[in-house]
Amino acid sequence: MRPQAELISTGSELLSGRTATLHARTLGQALQRLGLELVRDTTLPDDPAAIAAAVRDALARVDIVLVSGGLGPTEDDLTRDALADALGRRIVMDEPALRALRERYRASGRPLRPTSERQVQILEGGVALPNAVGVAPGQRIELEGKVLFVLPGPPGEFGAVLQDHVLPWLEAHVPVAARRPGALFMVTGLGESDIMARFAAAGFPPAGVEPAYCAAAGRVEVRLSAAPGADADLAAAAASCRALLGDVVYAEDRIELNRVVGRLLVEHHRTVASAELNTGGRLAQSLADAQDEVPLVLGGLTAPRLEALFEWLGVTPDVALGDGRAGPAIAIAMADAVRLRTGADLGVAASDVVPPGADAPDRPAGSFHVALSAADGTWVRGHRIWATKDERAKAWAVQMALDLIRRKLLGLPCDFDAEV
Repeated sequence: MRPQAELISTGSELLSGRTATLHARTLGQALQRLGLELVRDTTLPDDPAAIAAAVRDALARVDIVLVSGGLGPTEDDLTRDALADALGRRIVMDEPALRALRERYRASGRPLRPTSERQVQILEGGVALPNAVGVAPGQRIELEGKVLFVLPGPPGEFGAVLQDHVLPWLEAHVPVAARRPGALFMVTGLGESDIMARFAAAGFPPAGVEPAYCAAAGRVEVRLSAAPGADADLAAAAASCRALLGDVVYAEDRIELNRVVGRLLVEHHRTVASAELNTGGRLAQSLADAQDEVPLVLGGLTAPRLEALFEWLGVTPDVALGDGRAGPAIAIAMADAVRLRTGADLGVAASDVVPPGADAPDRPAGSFHVALSAADGTWVRGHRIWATKDERAKAWAVQMALDLIRRKLLGLPCDFDAEV
C-alpha cells in the first residue's frame, strides 16, 4: 500500500465562491510521482475549532498531513492558532524570517507594522520552510512518526514551498511503494464519451490495465496504469491506445495545447494572427501566453458583434450567411483578412457560437466554426457543441482553433466537422 496523505485547505473565500484552488491537483500530481497517494482534500472556513478538529482527525488516519492557507497578517488568518490548539504548542517568532521581513520593508521604505510580523510566526518545535516568493514561511512539524506540513495559500507560494521543501523532504524520508507504470495521452477534438466508445468497440483496455479520464473543455487526459512490475503490459497497452486515438493525441505528457502550438510555430518558423467573434479575446491570449520570448503572434482582433469586424478586416456584409449569422464563410473571411492585414504566415479565426435551434431547430445544440488561412489555402471546421454561449463553449472554440494550427503545421487533415 502506498503511503497516504491528506490536504486540508482553509479559507472562507474558498467556500463562498470568491476564490478557486487547484492545490489538490498540484499536490496529487506531485505526490503520485513520488509513489505517494493523496486520499482526501478537505476545505474548511476560517474557523479555528473546525481546523483543529480536522487536523486531529487527519493525523489519526494518515501519516502525512498538509494544511494550506491562513498564514497572512489579517485577523481572519487563523491557521496558526488552530494548529497551536490542535497540537498543544505555543506560537513563536521565526527569527530568520523576521529578519528577512524587516529587510524587505526597510528596502521598500515602508514601515513594518506588528500585524505584518504575524506572518513569520510558527509553532514551537516546528521547522520553518522559507518561502521564495512570499513572506510567510511554511512549516514542518514532526509528530511521533507522522509529519504535518503547513503551507501558504496563494498558489505561487504554495507551489514554491511544496517544490523547494516538502517534496524533497518526503522523497528523502518517506519509504515509497513500488511505483505503478503509467502512460498519459492528451486528446483534443474528441469528447470523453467518444473516447470510451472507441475503446469499447476495440475491446480496450486489456486485463490488468486501468484507464482513467480527466475532461476539460476542449481536451481530455487519458491515463493508463498497471500493477507494479507490469511495464511490458503497460507499454503494449500504450501502443494500442496510441493507434486507437491517432491524430487527436496532441501530446503524451501533461501540457496545454497552446504550448504545443507555440513550440510548433517556433520549429516551423511561422507567425500567426487571430480574429475572434464573441470569444472575449481568449484565442489571442492563449496564443500570446505560448510565445515565451519568441515573437510568434503578430496581432489579434476580437469583437462582440459581426458588424464590428467589417471595417477593420474589410469583410463586407454580403460575405455573411443569408440570415446574418456567423458561419463557415465568415470564419474563412476573418482568417484570410487578419493574415493579410498583419502579414502573418497564418491567420486563425474562431466564430460566434450559434444558439441551439437557430441553425437546426430539431437539434438542441449550438455550433461554431474555426478557420485557418495560409498562403497555400484556407481550411474551415464546423463544430456542433452541446453547450451554448457560456465559458465552456468559448473554451472549446479556442481549443479547436489551436488544434487547426497544430494540424496544419504537422500536415494532418484539417477539413472536417465534429460534434463536441
